Amino acid sequence: MGQVLAWVCLLLVASTTAYGLQRSVEALAPSVAAANQVAPATVTRKESIVAVDPVTGDRSQLECDAASDSFATSDVLLVDASDLLVVSQRCSHPSASGERP
Repeated sequence: MGQVLAWVCLLLVASTTAYGLQRSVEALAPSVAAANQVAPATVTRKESIVAVDPVTGDRSQLECDAASDSFATSDVLLVDASDLLVVSQRCSHPSASGERP
């Protein structure tokens, strides 16, 4: 009877240790679902920003890579020329060109 009790205690200690180790690994290791998620800020798209000066009619165009949630769903954005600097700050890698009508 003493050997049976010893084996039951050994089994209880081993299974408790294995369960504790499993819980520790789950808490320390990131989940697979979290590792496969892409942050929205890392997804970029090409944006064309057109600025028109209402007084002179001069146009400037800026094309840039921007985060997908930076602007509305359109790929072309029409802004007032005085707002171009503020709007272009949301861009990364801008390339500008100016043209006159």
